[in-house]
Amino acid sequence: MIQSMLKAVRPVVVGLLLWTAYDMAYTVFGVNKFGLTGALTMGWDKLLFVLVSFLVLTMTEINPAFVIFGAVVLGGVLYR
Repeated sequence: MIQSMLKAVRPVVVGLLLWTAYDMAYTVFGVNKFGLTGALTMGWDKLLFVLVSFLVLTMTEINPAFVIFGAVVLGGVLYR
């Protein structure tokens, strides 16, 4: 019975994660202010952070906490 329930819940969790990522990206890139094209053009640096962190987390076994810490340090240096 529990396995049957988890088979239904897992795809819902993936959907919630995707929606959360979409909602956060919409806010971080400022799509409501600049439109999609303007947001990607003006937020190229943020897009670079997204791509690099995705590649690092996908291609290596680095703990996500270290990726977050690295982004904090890099953001402190670049956006100061």
